[in-house]
Amino acid sequence: MSPAAVSSASAAWADVRRRLREMDAAFDRDGLTALVLAKNFAALAQAFLQAMEADGQTSSRFRAVVKALDLKTPSSQLARFLAKAED
Repeated sequence: MSPAAVSSASAAWADVRRRLREMDAAFDRDGLTALVLAKNFAALAQAFLQAMEADGQTSSRFRAVVKALDLKTPSSQLARFLAKAED
């Protein structure tokens, strides 16, 4: 197994699969909004990060994704990050 390989059989990966099903189901409900999708995406990203960490992997990129999708992260902080990335 390569160093980047993960074991998708663990309980943490079961949560990722559950979050994927929830996100897919969101498209079939009335009242779908960007906020509903964002919350589902945030939950999926958090589950993915937890599964990666449970398998001994680290991912600063997915930690950044989780932080960016957290609605408590100030928009100004995201704007500063994006401005630096565009330089």
